[in-house]
Amino acid sequence: MKNTVMKFLSNLENDYNTLPHPVYLVFYGMVVIVLLSMYLATKDPLLFTHINPNTLEVIEKTSVVTSAFSSEAFFQVILEASNNFFNYPIYPLIFIMLIGFSIAEKSGMLFAFFKKLASKFPKIFFTYSIVIFGVLSNLLSPNILNAGYIVLLPLSAFIYMGKGRNPLAGIATAFASIFAGYQLNIFYDNVYINLAEISEKAASIYAYQYKIPYYATNIFMFVATVVSIFTIVYISEKVVVPFCKNNKSHTYGEEKISPLERSGLIITIITSLILFTIYAFLLIPSTKIHGAGLLIGEYDSSKISYIQQFIKSPFVYSLAVHISIVLSLLGITFGLAAKKIKRANDIIKYMVSGFAEYAEYFVIIFFFSQLLALLKYTNMSEYILVTMVNYLETSNFEGITLIYAIITMTFVVNFFVPSSIEKWSYLAPVVIPSVMAYSFTPSLGQLAYLIGDTTGNIMTPFMPYTIFAFALFRVYGAKTKQKVGIGTALSLTLPFSLMLLLILFSLLSLWVTFILPLGDVSVFL
Repeated sequence: MKNTVMKFLSNLENDYNTLPHPVYLVFYGMVVIVLLSMYLATKDPLLFTHINPNTLEVIEKTSVVTSAFSSEAFFQVILEASNNFFNYPIYPLIFIMLIGFSIAEKSGMLFAFFKKLASKFPKIFFTYSIVIFGVLSNLLSPNILNAGYIVLLPLSAFIYMGKGRNPLAGIATAFASIFAGYQLNIFYDNVYINLAEISEKAASIYAYQYKIPYYATNIFMFVATVVSIFTIVYISEKVVVPFCKNNKSHTYGEEKISPLERSGLIITIITSLILFTIYAFLLIPSTKIHGAGLLIGEYDSSKISYIQQFIKSPFVYSLAVHISIVLSLLGITFGLAAKKIKRANDIIKYMVSGFAEYAEYFVIIFFFSQLLALLKYTNMSEYILVTMVNYLETSNFEGITLIYAIITMTFVVNFFVPSSIEKWSYLAPVVIPSVMAYSFTPSLGQLAYLIGDTTGNIMTPFMPYTIFAFALFRVYGAKTKQKVGIGTALSLTLPFSLMLLLILFSLLSLWVTFILPLGDVSVFL
């Protein structure tokens, strides 16, 4: 069985690595959008029910496709090209954090630190650490989550390299972990709460003023979180790591830490303690000391908790800048102590060198942002989504097969519309009344949606994080003399997506079969 899986992944990698460069695929995609929009523009408008995510207003709307074969569409791409590029999600964060990360990496600080750290713990410890942090990362605010995502992926590469493992396996494990716990998680974030509000509004279409308890699914969510963690660790250790080892010839982590680098690490640790003290001073408010709590903003403990204030503080809002500053200072400190930085211009050289490695990423997202602008102009994503929703509404799926259909359709739709809230605002008015018609609780319908959404997030190219992960595969593939293409990225992420889909699919089936409590509600009304 193991040999069969490895052979399948190897064939998948080899076959899809023959695809053209992603920039050319974007051009082909734009041609497809133009041609398909010309055809769909001739079709009748689609009527559908939509719930506004902000106002929770139920609206009857129509969806039509605008042909991209027009001067307006041309100007949408050409005249707005710079805005399309600069407004691309997480691009500014990556640009800012790359400054500090480049200095920390090129000075040798990151590799020396994780090489030293890796010698203290077994390999499985780091795998669990990465997975748990990734899965539970949604309890943080979006600013922390985005910054953490950008940092966790490359750091996972260094952790794996420090243990003599392929860095690509570390990136894939961290990437899958973050999206596996993005919504299907024991900790509820604002996105989950918004989804629940939409579900409650959709339920009122079937049953007037239906209320969904806040902890409606906490038992299932807890079990799903634990199961997801063990599943990702298993796939990483038993599939992805062996696949990388079997298919790559380069060896990792054989470099030794020199005496100068050991001294550099000691100085770096002292520097980090000083920086920690400074940031603690700036983040802990005090009326007695001038400047204390400067980064937390105006704070009144009688009106708001410290955690709530912290999440919306200037510090969190500008977190990428602070991470970049800290990494820069630690990298410079290490470089000076380890004699890796001998002239001031070496710091500039490290920054330029780091940006050079990620130049391909910026090229890809420039062209990809134009494709997204064209897709938005035509309204094709909404039209395809509404078509599938209407199909689900008119189909004859009954009972548990309806739950399976919701999971499968969400998984597929995620390819075109990655936004969880946006998809659910279209799906909920059909999914929730449909499951309630078969005496299922609305929360079961939402769980089915979350399973399809969570597992599909790992595969969709329209998620901004996916392109960044692909760029990291290319960068660290080049560092370790590996040929990395679309097939490589696909072979490293597909096992996580499909196995999580199968496991969570089975877990929900078990809950329905034995009528287990989801949380504050049962499977059935």
